[in-house]
Amino acid sequence: MNEQSLGAEPLLVRTLRREPAERTPVWFMRQAGRSLPEYRELRERHGFFEIAGTPELCAEVTLQPVRRHGVDAAVLFADIMSPVLGMGVDVELVEGRPSRDFVRTKALMYREPATWHALLERLTEQFARYVAATAAAGADAIQLFDSWAGVLSVAD
Repeated sequence: MNEQSLGAEPLLVRTLRREPAERTPVWFMRQAGRSLPEYRELRERHGFFEIAGTPELCAEVTLQPVRRHGVDAAVLFADIMSPVLGMGVDVELVEGRPSRDFVRTKALMYREPATWHALLERLTEQFARYVAATAAAGADAIQLFDSWAGVLSVAD
């Protein structure tokens, strides 16, 4: 596990503040997931959104890589759709399944720009609340990202 002394700020936080640190902190994006047998076992019994919506299961998945690898930071197991689920909205993928090119999503964006912009405004409000609530709940650092944003062109 890490070398954090009692009462000292976590190594990751000190490093993010550009304070002197004894070493570079180690963690990795998506550290909870398919690479861990204990995660795969949990997924056999529970759906993804069930895990994402159950605090005890989220905590378990968050801690699995910390226990296994001794990383310096726990990456909270959450999905970018968590705030939407919190709105009471059932999530249905516009594409009907995961997509690599998002043709139907882009079609909605171009054919119904008012609907698209209203949706993004609402989502932006929810994500801002989600990030604020995460910080208020005690997160030391927050990064919100969308893995698929790179599929958009400059024109998009």
